[in-house]
Amino acid sequence: MNKQLAVLLIFFGVLCGGVLIASSLGGGDNYAYLPLAIGGDGSGEPPSDPGDGETEMVIFTWDGNVNKSDHGFPRAQPPDENGNWVTPVNYAEGTLHIKTEIVSQPVPQQDMRLQFCFWQEKDGNRFGLETCMKTINVPGNPGVTKCWSETIEQMWKKNNQPLEWDRERYRVAVPIKNGAGLAVSDYNGWEWNGEDPDEWYPLNLKATVIVVAKDAEFSGWDNYGGC
Repeated sequence: MNKQLAVLLIFFGVLCGGVLIASSLGGGDNYAYLPLAIGGDGSGEPPSDPGDGETEMVIFTWDGNVNKSDHGFPRAQPPDENGNWVTPVNYAEGTLHIKTEIVSQPVPQQDMRLQFCFWQEKDGNRFGLETCMKTINVPGNPGVTKCWSETIEQMWKKNNQPLEWDRERYRVAVPIKNGAGLAVSDYNGWEWNGEDPDEWYPLNLKATVIVVAKDAEFSGWDNYGGC
């Protein structure tokens, strides 16, 4: 094959998404047409988004004092992971895993209860939609660690209305409650619900909350310092 024709074939191959490779095997001119994937893996498909296959993520952490100024709700506002939880990964029908560890409390409260909640704006009300995990007894003794989980579908929902998981949430928090399930808070005129806040706060707390997508398996607490 003359040089002019080879150049034309190579140019045509590049335009069509391939390259022409010459070989001298067999004592003659042999040419192979190979796909050319710019920025890809040779499959002809564009590179995938590294996040497309993610099925587990940390959505909340707390490591430090919960003070009276936190009003009984250590929180993130807005939440850190605040995207669409329906697609491309279905977290909306997944499972929440939570770990809490008590470092210290002024007077260890044996009936203290903790949970995790979401709030979302609806019709102009920033707290219009609310959903929460079940509460768990977490005594305020130093070193007490508790881990539990719950599917998002099983969580309590205000007025039986689920969050709209394809849009951002307003707040997430770990409500701190007494044995009666009442928030130890001065919000909404609650006046700490009969508790002495100086016996509860500052509460030095560590908390980690993880969401795992629908039909995915949690990698385990060993990957997050154990439980």
